[in-house]
Amino acid sequence: MTGSKSLKLLLFALVFAVSHVVSATTNPALAADEKIILWSWFNADDTCQSQPDNLDCAYALAILRGRVIAGDTIARIVTVPRMAAVKHNHCLRDMAVVRLEILPDRLDLNSTELDLYIERLVQSTLSLALGSRPIQCLQIDCDARLTQRDLYARYLQTLRKRLPPQIELSITALASWAFGDRWIAKANLPVDEVVPMYFSMGKTGSEIKHLFVAGKKPDDFGLGKRVAGLRLQELTDFLATIEHTSLEFDRIYLFSSNGWSPQNSREAIKLVLPLLSRKKPQ
Repeated sequence: MTGSKSLKLLLFALVFAVSHVVSATTNPALAADEKIILWSWFNADDTCQSQPDNLDCAYALAILRGRVIAGDTIARIVTVPRMAAVKHNHCLRDMAVVRLEILPDRLDLNSTELDLYIERLVQSTLSLALGSRPIQCLQIDCDARLTQRDLYARYLQTLRKRLPPQIELSITALASWAFGDRWIAKANLPVDEVVPMYFSMGKTGSEIKHLFVAGKKPDDFGLGKRVAGLRLQELTDFLATIEHTSLEFDRIYLFSSNGWSPQNSREAIKLVLPLLSRKKPQ
């Protein structure tokens, strides 16, 4: 009897392990469904009941888990977890966002030290991203300067290797990267999504608005889908800029400087619905 019971327990454990692996690897990708993503940043956001009536597409949350601040040595890599809580519907799928802030323009490290430095950055990122409930996508938010691009590319390559294969990798991008700056394509970054941020564009803002008005479409970075990051406080201006164009997006991320409430999140979602592509997924 003891041997029989042990065998049954072993078989049960094996079945459980296999089913767990299968469910993880066959979990539908975030990109397959959600067309609107609300960025939850430093505020104590409340996005409960944000779904407008008769909304014909799903939405999800991209929740900042914290910041990784990269100094000029391994000892000066600092992890700062998010402190503000987020109130949301737990049935919503959720993306983890980690903000990477690279401080030095260049690192005075030899090859071995640089490898260790990148490993520490990746470990710090994963400790923030994977420390809470299961995720289907990890997004890195980083404004890599020209002199930092090689380091950022190596970081993303290492991060992709360390991430479970079923988790997608998304990155934000400066708006200028979608108009003429081909560095992402040339670097062959191992990412599933690139999100240009069409707000707080600084000196390039006027030029990019002129390109939109002229009907210029932003780069899809060879990924076959066009994504936009928009800010609630600049939505009216953006909608007016592209009013007479045929521009559509496959997915839209929404950021609010003042945080989210059930009311303003519903209003923002309704405003951007006309910008979504109506093409059927491949």
